Amino acid sequence: MNRDSNVPVMWLKDDKQTVSMQDVLADFDKPAEDE
Repeated sequence: MNRDSNVPVMWLKDDKQTVSMQDVLADFDKPAEDE
């Protein structure tokens, strides 16, 4: 397990890689209509 990041395991990318907190925040910063 990665003690480096405090990100919950539920945060997963399509490639099954745990996202970093910066990626999560960046995702929230974007409009949700990016599908």
